[in-house]
Amino acid sequence: MDVAVQIEKALAEGDDIRPAAPVPTNGWARMPQLFLSMYRNPIEAWADVAYEEWIVDRCSPFLNLFFVSEPDSIAKILVDKTGAYGVSRSAQRLLKPAIGESLPLAEGTRWRQQRRALAPAFRPASSDKYIPSIEQSARDTAYQWMSAGLHQVNVSEASGATALVALAQTMFSWGDHRSLNELRAASTFYRNSAGQIDIGTFLNLPPWIPSFSRMRAKRVVERFEFLLFDEVSCRRKMTDPGSDLLGLMLKARDAESGFEFDDELIRDNVAFMFAAGHETTAASIGWALYLLALFPKVQNVIAEEVASVLNRGSLDAGDVEQLKGLRMVVDEALRLYPPLPHTGRDARRDDKILGHVIPRGSVMFISPYIIHRHRRLWERPDYFDPTRFSSEKKQHIHKFAYIPFGAGPKICIGAHFAITQIMVVLSVWLSKFQFSLPEGSKPYPLAQITMHPREPLVLNIRQR
Repeated sequence: MDVAVQIEKALAEGDDIRPAAPVPTNGWARMPQLFLSMYRNPIEAWADVAYEEWIVDRCSPFLNLFFVSEPDSIAKILVDKTGAYGVSRSAQRLLKPAIGESLPLAEGTRWRQQRRALAPAFRPASSDKYIPSIEQSARDTAYQWMSAGLHQVNVSEASGATALVALAQTMFSWGDHRSLNELRAASTFYRNSAGQIDIGTFLNLPPWIPSFSRMRAKRVVERFEFLLFDEVSCRRKMTDPGSDLLGLMLKARDAESGFEFDDELIRDNVAFMFAAGHETTAASIGWALYLLALFPKVQNVIAEEVASVLNRGSLDAGDVEQLKGLRMVVDEALRLYPPLPHTGRDARRDDKILGHVIPRGSVMFISPYIIHRHRRLWERPDYFDPTRFSSEKKQHIHKFAYIPFGAGPKICIGAHFAITQIMVVLSVWLSKFQFSLPEGSKPYPLAQITMHPREPLVLNIRQR
């Protein structure tokens, strides 16, 4: 039986459960309350109208803010009119202290040079060669659980540690390296402090105006920079800097312009890839396991699928491609809990979209979280249904209606690598364990720079 049919049958036999998420407010809060909600958890601030209309404006004396969810209009902003819309001030305020002028924040010639130079390292064939190290990292974690006889695990911690080790091996050829935990702690601290929306972000103030949260994170950023500069400096001295991602970056050259990365730009991009790579991957693994724990009959279907593939031996890219049911679950988890829940562009000149006049300086808020739950784009958008992404149905989804890793020229360069890592880790763990929710457990999403559970996600495990 086709796996999509099996999943559909499993869902029909299960409970009609709404996975954890805020219920949209009935109308907008006043500005002071709106700011408080955005500071605490932005996805709690959005009114129901944002999920129903293609464009919604929230204009004030301080800021012209437009929520845009219509796919063709998003394509115009992100692809057709890139000269009219640039990286937002809010993104620069949140990210620039940590990742400098790296790929997500670079624009124009600077962005094109970096993208072309890095592209070979992130082609699917390049990413797929790291599957064995990702699989081994996942197996090591599973072995630790079995050896300790655990019946309950902190999935947030485990997925973070597993993703971190796999990423460190692919980026730096590190295994059990002394700096790993320190780098992870620094990344998490930055997300929890400087990653929140502050008053400067809310008012769209220039990035150079300081904020308390960024000042609090400054020492951590400096330590993060020191550890990465140390690694870059050591590699620069080698005759061959290696074939991991850092080595490829040191050797990368844009053939068209002759551009090469200097140490500072390498540091910026490594910081971005390291933080984004393990944070988003770990959170997505956790959300997928949460959803499968919530729907155990679907989990059983997926467990049978991964067992049939893993029984043949170690995974390769072809095996991962065969896991159609697991990929549907991953895609649906990324829809409900997109790793990058919101992004934006600033209008560089006056424009008009869907009949709305867009004054220069306006913020165009493009939220994957809102778009993925929009009433005019999805049937029962708040509910779990992996069959949306079956081969038959997926072709009818608008390219800009599903954007978990962004869209357009600035789509995340590591999207294929992230999906591969999520798929491999989940396949190993689901082949060995059944996951269930502890009694009374109520995970809840928190949107900061990434989308992660408000409290660490803890699940019961039982060996299969």
